[in-house]
Amino acid sequence: MRTLYFTALTAIVFMMTITGCKTYHIYGNPEQCKAYKGDKIVCTFDKNGTTTPTSPQETACQTDTDCPASSACAQGYCRPLCRTEADCKGQSVDCSCTDNVCTPKKTTCENDRSCGAGMICEGKVCVKAECSADNTCNQGSICVQNRCKAGCRDNNDCGAEQACHSGKCIKSCRASCECAEGEVCHTDGYCQKAEAKVHTCQVDCECPSGQTCQSNGVCQ
Repeated sequence: MRTLYFTALTAIVFMMTITGCKTYHIYGNPEQCKAYKGDKIVCTFDKNGTTTPTSPQETACQTDTDCPASSACAQGYCRPLCRTEADCKGQSVDCSCTDNVCTPKKTTCENDRSCGAGMICEGKVCVKAECSADNTCNQGSICVQNRCKAGCRDNNDCGAEQACHSGKCIKSCRASCECAEGEVCHTDGYCQKAEAKVHTCQVDCECPSGQTCQSNGVCQ
């Protein structure tokens, strides 16, 4: 077990600026990393437990002396120090406090049930859940099994000048003149294709230009 001199280090740790990955973005955006004061310990390895060209570059090490005072050498890289499991909560990957260092708790998983609370299984690796409710996703997306998916449940899930129809955000309208040719504004506020009007008849002159009265009494 490493001996942690937290009394002496606390002031140093909290005053230091550490670069780490706060959130791992599975969908769309690349990993966003930023400098922050060390009042929260964050694991700096990527979802595979290694560095990649798109992940924050970790500090390689051979011994603890190669690392800053707020970290220790583990698995060849400088890792954040911890005293309890609570110090490793809220990481971009599922971490545990092992030998006073935040390290990956799981390297593989088969499904979401294989991961801890608030974590999901992506690419057989436990990562932090993307959402917990619809309002934690961007507009135009809803939370489905802790993942943000494109779609909507009602108009509130859509952006400005959009309405929710059949689970999709589409252009909204207030009157049919705001819709494309051949469309009308539905009472729920979205444009839809105008239904073809059926003309009944008894003789040809009752039909629109170019149509004749058929034997079933309908103009075609």
